[in-house]
Amino acid sequence: MRRRTFVFSAGSIFAGLTAAIGSGAFGTAEAERDFGVSTAGDGAGLIELTALDDRYATDTTFGQLGLSFTGGPTMGGNGLNPATRFYFTEIFQIQNTSSTELRVGIEIDGLDELEEITMTAHGEEADMIEDGTSLLVDDYNDVDDLPQVGELGAVNVDITIETPPASEFLGEMDGNFRIHVGTEDTRENLSDVL
Repeated sequence: MRRRTFVFSAGSIFAGLTAAIGSGAFGTAEAERDFGVSTAGDGAGLIELTALDDRYATDTTFGQLGLSFTGGPTMGGNGLNPATRFYFTEIFQIQNTSSTELRVGIEIDGLDELEEITMTAHGEEADMIEDGTSLLVDDYNDVDDLPQVGELGAVNVDITIETPPASEFLGEMDGNFRIHVGTEDTRENLSDVL
């Protein structure tokens, strides 16, 4: 009788282990796969960023677009005048090199000392965006309202900067800007920046 109890108990344990192993439940797994990423400078990426006015927009040594309104030999003077609104037209271009329409928005960080900074579409190159349309994500609440750049289309960007009075700020300030894009399928990911 003891042998039957042992065989039955061992069979039950084996069946229980088989059920646990065969259930698909596990804690972790690891599998190695190939993964490739190719990067290119801003002038050769899926979104091509091109400096149009070399007094204010330049390609850095790493092929990235840079903006500078700090004066110097290309701009003249030592910077922008205080308490003044400046209009800079066609500073850089955002080119869609993909075969799908893109939603596009620009986010600016830093430069909090400025009274105002805007980036808008320049009408002559904007294939799906009306002239003067804001490209800043802060001006939109809904991803579907973000401006669109058509497949293989482009938009030239105008920049308006209003500087503070000299009594509030004189000197250099630094910031950065990010260009966010999304396709029809991925545009909802842009809601994080709105």
